[in-house]
Amino acid sequence: MPRLTRLTPDTAVGASRDLLADLVSRHGRIGDMVSTMAHSPAVSHDQTRDTRRARARHGPVHPVQGRVKRRVQRSACLHRA
Repeated sequence: MPRLTRLTPDTAVGASRDLLADLVSRHGRIGDMVSTMAHSPAVSHDQTRDTRRARARHGPVHPVQGRVKRRVQRSACLHRA
């Protein structure tokens, strides 16, 4: 059980709300780590900025790994519904 509640664009306030809304509009959903980090807008902003920089510099960690991860996430979403 998580110690911090996960935030959504509806439950977040201020800069966190803007950041989460932007991520939802670009990706369709927010992962648990990002939604929990949204309690601190500075942490959320730095983490997303660093992730973008790393992807721009190096590309996906491994193309097959990225496809497998997305499939697992979609499958988990379907099973939760």
